[in-house]
Amino acid sequence: MIKKDLNPNYKEIYNFVKEKFEKTSHFKHGPFDETYYSLRVYESAKEIISKLNKKVKKNVVLVACILHDVGKIKLKTSKIFGKNRAVGAFREEWRKHPKLSVPIARRFLKKRGYSKEFIDEVCYLVENHDMRGDLLDKRCVELKIIQDADLIADIGFAGFIRPFLYCGKFSKKSI
Repeated sequence: MIKKDLNPNYKEIYNFVKEKFEKTSHFKHGPFDETYYSLRVYESAKEIISKLNKKVKKNVVLVACILHDVGKIKLKTSKIFGKNRAVGAFREEWRKHPKLSVPIARRFLKKRGYSKEFIDEVCYLVENHDMRGDLLDKRCVELKIIQDADLIADIGFAGFIRPFLYCGKFSKKSI
């Protein structure tokens, strides 16, 4: 590992994600938007890590938490927020965001001089943070942390209110 891997600039990474979302016409709802959501995932992961008695790649997890949803900027909003869209169409498009996040995260981290090993580990967590089904038994502790932190951030008030804000922005009665 190189020095950069041991001391990530979390503020720089967050600002990168924030700028990406600000360039879109969606996911802008103040403290309930995707950028603040990434910070809640980051904070939840820090809390989880502080309670564990296991060796954890903390920096890898925290960087992945901030970058895990950046691929949502590439989603086709017409398939998510379009008129008379079925929930199934929404879910199909939504499930693409982990894979769409990986090249964005990889380019960003590579440009800033992180090691290949660090980048690969972060990208693995980003790509698999939404993993479901039979694969859950094969998770490393770092993946469990980001998944749990993602769920915890979604459960709180901000997670509850986000669907209402999305619906209000796009004049929808429900998602």
